[in-house]
Amino acid sequence: MKLGLAALIFLVGCGGFSARADEYKIGLIDMQRAIQTSDQGKKAKSELEQAFNKKKGELQGEETALKKMQEDFQKQQGALSETAKKKKQADMQARFVKYQELLQKSQAEI
Repeated sequence: MKLGLAALIFLVGCGGFSARADEYKIGLIDMQRAIQTSDQGKKAKSELEQAFNKKKGELQGEETALKKMQEDFQKQQGALSETAKKKKQADMQARFVKYQELLQKSQAEI
């Protein structure tokens, strides 16, 4: 008895759904096209490019500074004492670690 009542309720429910199914429309959105052609999409893309270029500039500046630091160390290495060499190497290592953290953070943000 309970099974028959449940089946009846299910069939009535399905019948009601199929009668309304023609009222619904399904559409597809091409997100790439929407971003490229809409004003908001163009604005968002522009803002993202600006942020990317800013981060890229910061990273390139830090990379250049690290290379210069390495070159200076190579030039001065013969004249430095052992403790001064270790300190300079530790400074370079710390700065390189900060650079890597900045790089990872920037990649996550973008």
